[in-house]
Amino acid sequence: MRRLLTEGGAGGHMAHPFDLDYVKTGQDLLSFFADRVPEYLRDHDPHIKTDGVNISFKLITKTNALGEEAREFAADRGSQKPVDLAGITAANIDQRFAPGHGMIPAITDVLDILNAVLETGTIDEELKILGLWDNPDYFINTEYVKETEERPAINVVKYGENFLAFHGVKEFFMGPSPKGKSMSRKNKEVAASKNSNQAIMSFARKVAKFSQDYNIYGPEDAKASLREGAVINFDRALGKKITVFLSEGSEKVDTLGGWLRNPKTKNPFGTTITLADGKVIGAMSKHVYFNLILNKMPVSELLGTQSTDNVQMAIDAINGAIFYDATRVLGRTVLESLYTSFGGSSADKHEGIVMRNKEIFGVSFPIKITGDFIYDGTKGAVSQEMEKEAAQIEPTVERKIAVFPGAFKPPHRGHMNVVEALLQNGVDQVVVLVSRLDRKTPAGRPVNRSVSERIWQIYIDSKGLGDRVSIGESPFNAPVKAAYEVLKGTVPDLIPQPGDLIIPAASDKPDKYEKPDYDRFKNFHKGIEGMIDGVIPANIMEWYYEAPTEGPMSASAFRAALDTGEGLEAFLPTGVDPKQVLDVLGVETKEKEDDLEADPPIAAEELHVAMESVIAGLIEEVISERKKEKVYMEPHMHQDSNSGSEEELEEISAMGGGAGAVQGYSGGKEDDNKRTLIREEDPEDEVVEEILNYLLGKGALL
Repeated sequence: MRRLLTEGGAGGHMAHPFDLDYVKTGQDLLSFFADRVPEYLRDHDPHIKTDGVNISFKLITKTNALGEEAREFAADRGSQKPVDLAGITAANIDQRFAPGHGMIPAITDVLDILNAVLETGTIDEELKILGLWDNPDYFINTEYVKETEERPAINVVKYGENFLAFHGVKEFFMGPSPKGKSMSRKNKEVAASKNSNQAIMSFARKVAKFSQDYNIYGPEDAKASLREGAVINFDRALGKKITVFLSEGSEKVDTLGGWLRNPKTKNPFGTTITLADGKVIGAMSKHVYFNLILNKMPVSELLGTQSTDNVQMAIDAINGAIFYDATRVLGRTVLESLYTSFGGSSADKHEGIVMRNKEIFGVSFPIKITGDFIYDGTKGAVSQEMEKEAAQIEPTVERKIAVFPGAFKPPHRGHMNVVEALLQNGVDQVVVLVSRLDRKTPAGRPVNRSVSERIWQIYIDSKGLGDRVSIGESPFNAPVKAAYEVLKGTVPDLIPQPGDLIIPAASDKPDKYEKPDYDRFKNFHKGIEGMIDGVIPANIMEWYYEAPTEGPMSASAFRAALDTGEGLEAFLPTGVDPKQVLDVLGVETKEKEDDLEADPPIAAEELHVAMESVIAGLIEEVISERKKEKVYMEPHMHQDSNSGSEEELEEISAMGGGAGAVQGYSGGKEDDNKRTLIREEDPEDEVVEEILNYLLGKGALL
């Protein structure tokens, strides 16, 4: 079955890779990018697809007042309207467009230039070679771009110049409509030759002499080529995680490569789906893509009852969204590898590229790769009028800021690994927010916020990251609440600005219920009431840290090591001098045992009596204090109201293991026997330690 490609205007449709008949599965789409595209680029330079107003110009013959025939340029929008068939000129343009329409100045400007050149007779020979002289069905496919302060660019790409780009010659013809019930005007490319290629470049050079306000480009001026030594590597793109929410609380997550290689991922081209409001649209559409992938709308919400009544319809919608996203992400990878001398140094600065080679691609028509323009293109003024979907586009990100709240009493190697991983993944700034909850080492040395900040600073300085990592105070003990409150601007040390993408730090480490740490932020991208306008909450599925498989790191064991300095290296980032950390606590590496016991130790029996006398009265206060530590609950977050241990709340984003993993509260009822990802000690020891620390904090055992 041949797919009919249609698109408005006379410029004609250029096929996306997913429009091709042989791209039937996700693997087919991957093979197109991984095999056919590199093969083409090795020996061919694709044309740049410019982002402007597409206008078609032809030659028409009119009889003047003296009865003489004269040729002049006219525009043609490709419809069957009499004014298009006759040719749009300055004299009749008001018959085609209403006053104020953007096409009026575009067509008028170009007609003035082309007709001025035509009157000189200097381009007659070129027009004859191109076939326009005696054939009004032939037209020059032209891109018009004008950018001024008074009249800003109407499309997405900002070139910083005004220009006309002549792409080539096409021909109008009559053909059957999509349903075959009528005839309509279509167009096709006129086969180029060496003579015609030379003629259109000569035409462009001569037109340039009559254009003071526009740069003029011919087909050979707007080409791209592989950067020297460049190898197109899709590994990073294929490793991107894509989450599709099936319903509220139910989701499917896989890498882009995993989705494409899944035999169930099939091209739904030509199939339709019924939306929740009853509207029928194509499964392969921007509307589906925007909602399911970019806006994280559950399939059940997009389709309503159709998602359960017609499972195949839900599958088609998901596959359509995956195909769109894969085409965008893989296309962007290709464009980033190409150099252009026109409009910027990288092809991804343009709308895309156009390739044509029947031997390689199996079709004679052009194929386009547009990358991010698949959704960026809907942001232009012209496209806004044609595509109402533009309102659903991801906002523009100016800065990527990661927020890393926690107790960090003290911070260890795993925490620092999180910071470095975020920066390596494209985050511009990491803001560490240290809570006010204090801890003590077994010897009673305080590990408070000041100590935590000083140790953090040692780590940051050792890595030379002082310009990208900052330390602030968290007004909230619960890290989840702190992260959400950042969106509202209520955390003084991190007030985001419009255009800031706020990324909560989390990992894929599972809790005892096998729920990953990032599950705490699964609704973060939906935002919160009262958040600052223009601030963008990140989708955690695109940013979570993939933790190593090493065992968890014990916070209490780290605090114990701080008392003696023994084994401290295991907890510190590479390159950090243990003495620097010990100096923060006032611990000498070779302290005399007598010095450590300056005050007479309490006898075990006396300690037992003391504890018995106070523990009964204070244990209830411990429990009461714990109950006050509630995880930040918003109605849309669907979090369990039962908080974890105090240490879990504090260390909610802490890292486990040598390379670490972000850890902390993940919802669910606390189990006394749970070995948290932060602590690995015997549960009874944990309880004892926690109570002792509490009593020490109250001064009961001092």
